[in-house]
Amino acid sequence: MAERRRTLDALGLSPPLLAFVTGQVPHPAVAREYRFFPDDPSRPSRVPPAGLVPLWEDADGPPHFHETVYARLVPGGPEFWSTIDEAGADPDPGRLLTRTEPGLLFWVFHHLLQRQLGVPAGTDWDLPGLAGRLGFRHFPDLMAYWRACAAGLDTDDRVWDVVRGFPDTLPPDRAGQPEWLVELGEAFLDRRKYADARAEFRAAWDALPGPKGAHPLAVRILAATADCEFRLGNWEACRDAVRDAVRCGLPLDDVFARLRLGQSLYELGHEAEAANWLAPVYVAHGRRPFAADDPKYLEFFRSGLRSPEGGWPEGW
Repeated sequence: MAERRRTLDALGLSPPLLAFVTGQVPHPAVAREYRFFPDDPSRPSRVPPAGLVPLWEDADGPPHFHETVYARLVPGGPEFWSTIDEAGADPDPGRLLTRTEPGLLFWVFHHLLQRQLGVPAGTDWDLPGLAGRLGFRHFPDLMAYWRACAAGLDTDDRVWDVVRGFPDTLPPDRAGQPEWLVELGEAFLDRRKYADARAEFRAAWDALPGPKGAHPLAVRILAATADCEFRLGNWEACRDAVRDAVRCGLPLDDVFARLRLGQSLYELGHEAEAANWLAPVYVAHGRRPFAADDPKYLEFFRSGLRSPEGGWPEGW
């Protein structure tokens, strides 16, 4: 144990990262996903490559896929390596992961975001909070990359190159800046913590420089706020947020805008006006846009629509 700690100290890791790799950061995501080797003679499931000290291994990964992360000291600072062993494959000799702490943490949080998808929605990992504890200021950059991959604008296969080339310099502390607050809000929204998400979106709106409505983030913030208000049952606030988003540039034919505005109007008792907003969504797209919400938002007007010649297509 003492020898291993001397090796870790020699790497010159920052105090937050040193605490992380020695298992001293209590957090549900960390406890579930990683197994560290700080205090006992336990070894990784495989013999480490020559010259590398093990930092952690997967604790809850798929049975056919197992990663171990290592470090070693070279001229210029530490290097971080990874081995990924797959069932039926030859042992992985290891590959250079990154030479920077931010790159390593990018890898960690990318992994945690992937694994979070399989965690029950009521479980709060609070990854933005963990990023703050570890001094990882690139969390908004990671979320932007993550969303680009989900939208098909980037590829998850590129994460190795992103991490390997990650700079060692820290970005400015963006806490309190609108871009950071929006990412925090989106992270809460993904976990269905709507009140917390709304608070972050409101803070992001307050942080926008004037004129607020002309800012590139204005529509995104207002639309997200409307979604939070809808989920919280605040119908007037939802309606007002959608209208504000439209005034800031959200297209009137946007499916989300029509859904949330029509649904809030329905809840406020304005069924005829609500149908005017919702019916075009149904005619153009069928049931799919309504599938995630209460069926009442579709059924109250659908029976009054005249079906096209030959009937509605399948899925309508």
